[in-house]
Amino acid sequence: MTRTIAQDEKFCVVVPIYNESGNILPTIERVNNTLNISGLNADILCINDGSRDDTERELVEAQNRWTNVIVKTHESNMGFGAARWTGMKAARARGYSYIVFIDADLTMDPQYIIKFHEKMVDGFDFVTGSRFVYGGGMENVPWHRKAVSVVGNTILRRCFRLRINDYSQGFRAIRMGLIKQFCLTEKGFPVLVEELYQAKCLTSKFAEVPFVLTTREAGVSKFSYTPIVILKYLFYAGKALVAGF
Repeated sequence: MTRTIAQDEKFCVVVPIYNESGNILPTIERVNNTLNISGLNADILCINDGSRDDTERELVEAQNRWTNVIVKTHESNMGFGAARWTGMKAARARGYSYIVFIDADLTMDPQYIIKFHEKMVDGFDFVTGSRFVYGGGMENVPWHRKAVSVVGNTILRRCFRLRINDYSQGFRAIRMGLIKQFCLTEKGFPVLVEELYQAKCLTSKFAEVPFVLTTREAGVSKFSYTPIVILKYLFYAGKALVAGF
């Protein structure tokens, strides 16, 4: 049985980054503002996934401005899933109680980190942000992306049958006890459903936090609904449905 974490145990915020110049410093500043206001003790672990813009320079500046910023770098772009996995391995080595994952594009308000922490203190192992419950939503997101998210998550809910409603976005908190047992293989965005599939095999303690996804303030989205990505999402949905646990 996984123990409940103490209020003052340290966690980290993992930020996968690929060509997010212009968003890095505001993201880290907003995360730190949330931590300072709430009195939470956390490091910010930035994974630079082979960026070719000014991301590296901005991360150096961030480390000069904030003592809790840690940077890990991939020499070449390895993918969103690989960046999350690197963050997990680095966090495990440093002995954090759990990880909060947040994107670097300013579409996820760091204020929700406080709610994630509360859920972890309550004893949950896997907490996901949810756009599909009361208090959550999507603002200024193109209609076609909304439609794909709604349809995709409807399928995933029926296959996974967990007590959560949002399966396809990366704003999450995961306890280290689960992460130590993960063996993730997906290098791209399908890692999000792979994480859920592996977590489903290990725990029943899932929870969600309503959040509002917004549009990015700078740069362009790295996500695309390619046939391969969609098929991999459906692959894990099918595995969950067949497993039936």
